[in-house]
Amino acid sequence: MKKIQFILTLFCVLALLPACNDDEQGRLTALPSVISDLESTDYTLPKFVEGQNPYLFRMTWTKAKYFSESESPVYVGDVVYEVEVDLAGNEFENPRMIFSTQGLYMDVYEGTLRTILSELAGENKEESQVVGIRIKTTGSGLVVYSEPILLSITPYVPEPSVEAVSGVIAELTEDNYQLQRPTGEDNPQLFTIGWTATGFYLEGTGTPAPVPPAVEYTLQIDQADNNFASPQTLAVTSLISVNILTREFNNLLIEQLGATPGESMDLQIRLLSRYNEGGVAKEVLSNSISLSATPYVEVDPVRPIYMVGDMNNWNTTNTDFMMFKENSDVRNYVYTFTGYFDGNVSFKIIPEESLGTNKAYCRKEEGTLTYADTQEGKIWIATAGYKTITVNLEEMTYTIVDYDASGATEWEAMSVVGAYCGWNPSNFIAQMTKMNGNPHIWRLKIDMPFVEASDNGVKFVGNNAFGNNYVPVDQWSNPYGVCELNPAGRDVNIVRDEGGDFLFILNTLTGHYVMMKLND
Repeated sequence: MKKIQFILTLFCVLALLPACNDDEQGRLTALPSVISDLESTDYTLPKFVEGQNPYLFRMTWTKAKYFSESESPVYVGDVVYEVEVDLAGNEFENPRMIFSTQGLYMDVYEGTLRTILSELAGENKEESQVVGIRIKTTGSGLVVYSEPILLSITPYVPEPSVEAVSGVIAELTEDNYQLQRPTGEDNPQLFTIGWTATGFYLEGTGTPAPVPPAVEYTLQIDQADNNFASPQTLAVTSLISVNILTREFNNLLIEQLGATPGESMDLQIRLLSRYNEGGVAKEVLSNSISLSATPYVEVDPVRPIYMVGDMNNWNTTNTDFMMFKENSDVRNYVYTFTGYFDGNVSFKIIPEESLGTNKAYCRKEEGTLTYADTQEGKIWIATAGYKTITVNLEEMTYTIVDYDASGATEWEAMSVVGAYCGWNPSNFIAQMTKMNGNPHIWRLKIDMPFVEASDNGVKFVGNNAFGNNYVPVDQWSNPYGVCELNPAGRDVNIVRDEGGDFLFILNTLTGHYVMMKLND
């Protein structure tokens, strides 16, 4: 009987055990997963390429933990982890599930981020989006959520591009320009170039709409046979026409395009239109127009020039045959030299800046000059005797005429007299040297100080005796001028207003003189 009672009691206990276990399970609690820190929380997506989905990173999290009412760990099987996303400001009011697993990680690819952006922000959003990501854990009927992490995703936004329709340059009213040196400081307009406006349009728009008018126009010029291989800039403007001025155009022809003064050059001009605004850049070229132009010689009208030839053994550094001028007017481009020459000799004319080179003013045709580096172009003097050689560097011409020197005085001595030598014409420091083969040309190079509170002017005196005075026609004219021998009622000095090294040259045949301050 006791044995039967024990068995019945055991059955009751066993029957109650499942009910007790179910009650215990119903009182479980859970500790949610924790998402591991990411290496980066800021991603910018590149341009989508069909068939490519590069791996970006692996997101991991901890295993959710379950506890009984007595806080004892409890094993729960079949736990599911879901990755949910939503825009950060939405507080997961409408989350999207993008991944489900029973594991503890998720591999993230470019396509993953593109999907997140598409579902949360739409297809055409161009702004960066901050996305919240959390882990939803489901196990044993319990649902818990991890603390979210934030991820910034910037969609790929293609650079806006533009299409262009170039403006068209109008033909010039002339196609052959013979440039003439402006007088004085004038700089007249040579011609005007105009064109139609270039249109830039946003690409891909249903109805093309012009972009804002931020167009820069660059006029390019090059030699006609160069196919714009090395174009030079003629002008830059935002307008649709530009005035071309004579001096600037002349300098561009010579200095940048290598044109020879006095010789025509065939040219082409085109328009480069450039748009660059808000990261959008576009360039387009126009048609080209043709013209020819002949530059003039742009020279310093008071620079020294020298005759180099048979008379000084073609030594291109020799400065014995320096040419004179009537005055120092900046509008005067005429130089002259009167002296003795042997017959059947030739020469060229070299400006100061070309000394030591073969670039010179050469004979182009009879009576005309060209400025070039060439073995040709010698200017010939056929017969022996005194000659006056005159060159006009504005008109690029020359003349050679006989000069009658019979009866001209040949001085035994010549001095440059002034306060610096105590106005003593016999002072040895004032003595000039006669040029070999040309007894009427005298020269002196001297360091001449400036004496304060004194007349620092100078004059030329023949045979070291006052009374043989060469008096300047214009006492203010330097470095070039003309003197007269003992003019009646006038005895003035050439004005000198600074000290330093000076070169003095006097031609007693013509009275031409040079008083030139030398470079320090």
